Amino acid sequence: RIKQLEQFHRTALRRITGIRWQDSVTNQELLDSYFNNIAEVSVTLDWLC
Repeated sequence: RIKQLEQFHRTALRRITGIRWQDSVTNQELLDSYFNNIAEVSVTLDWLC
């Protein structure tokens, strides 16, 4: 079940970001990019508040 949930999460991230299988982005690159963006948003929100 965990593998299915992880696959769903990666698929959803790829759809949201517009990444297709032809773009040859690895799962690790996808997750790294996602977590980097979350960190940037968090810092920006801290700065604004």
